[in-house]
Amino acid sequence: MVLALFFWITALCWLLVVVASTVGIMRMPNLPPFDDSVEQGVAKVSVIIPARNEASNIEETVRRLLVQQDADLEIIVVNDRSTDETGAVLDRSSQDDQRVRAVHIESLPQGWVGKCHALHVAAAQARGEWILFIDADIRMTPQVIARALQAAGREAADHICLMPGQRESTALGKASLLMLMLGMPDAFTKANRDRLGCGFGAFNLVRAEALREIGGHEALRMEIVDDHQLGRLLYHAGKRTRGYFAGRDVEMDFARTPAGVVRAIEKNAFAMLRYSVPFVATLAIVLGALLTGAAAGPFAGNLAGIAAGASFLSLAVPGSLLARRYDWPAHAGVLAPVGLLVILFAGGNSVIKTLARGGVRWRGDFHRLADLRKGMVRGILH
Repeated sequence: MVLALFFWITALCWLLVVVASTVGIMRMPNLPPFDDSVEQGVAKVSVIIPARNEASNIEETVRRLLVQQDADLEIIVVNDRSTDETGAVLDRSSQDDQRVRAVHIESLPQGWVGKCHALHVAAAQARGEWILFIDADIRMTPQVIARALQAAGREAADHICLMPGQRESTALGKASLLMLMLGMPDAFTKANRDRLGCGFGAFNLVRAEALREIGGHEALRMEIVDDHQLGRLLYHAGKRTRGYFAGRDVEMDFARTPAGVVRAIEKNAFAMLRYSVPFVATLAIVLGALLTGAAAGPFAGNLAGIAAGASFLSLAVPGSLLARRYDWPAHAGVLAPVGLLVILFAGGNSVIKTLARGGVRWRGDFHRLADLRKGMVRGILH
């Protein structure tokens, strides 16, 4: 009886995850198309890109920004102490088009992580009514910024974040990314109902006045997950966020393989959990029990055990729905349960390595865990 109860609880927990994820995916709106009939002025947008050793990506990113339609842009690209040809590429781009400005940072002040410092320096020079923070490897279709501005006007929003697609990856890499992104649709849906703050580094469009009111990136100076915490700060300040699915309209190059996913979130996962060892330990026990129940259930030879295994495999349902929205092959969604195992391993890897090293190495700098904990803003657990 005790074992059967354990399997039923396991099945119920996995099904709750499946249902919540499915509902979030179905409710998450696409970025609306551009409406030519809407009469509005063309807002000035300062696009800020922090670039460290991005010589292979940054020129194409800037080139695609320069062909954005129905938006008045200035593009500020920050060469954050790069050791490759990033600086030279940016200087050429700024000479070719007056809308591009290259900012070179030679040193990192104490008490800052590199990306937040780069964004802070650039934002201080921005002249736009809106500030758009993007990563150095982002590719956009020509009207994305104008569409986001229209959405902001329609919703009276101070912040627009977009959920991007991934340009290239293997089948199991896609499955891993699906599980990594599984909670984002629900977070976006809650933000759209003014119940939560959220953000995404690939596309965070913020009203400049609202950014100044929350203290800009100086308030985030020691945040590894600055994009997410930016959304939380705006929410707690009473600003309105709206999130949309962008898919192929905004594409990133986050990770192409499961190993790439593990490396990509090595610095992020423990930060998202606010570096809390008690919370991680509790989460590990719960997830360990649920995975054990799902793996052992089918061998129990009873309905409860079969339900436990089947409920875990039913993660393929939200995985397939999200894969369809990305226009990815169906097998990526079917492999979603395997992708979840990759994400759980990646999360554990992040916690173990951060604790073992006593901190995080990022963008050429080592940040002590004690400093990161001291400098973080209110997050998931605080």
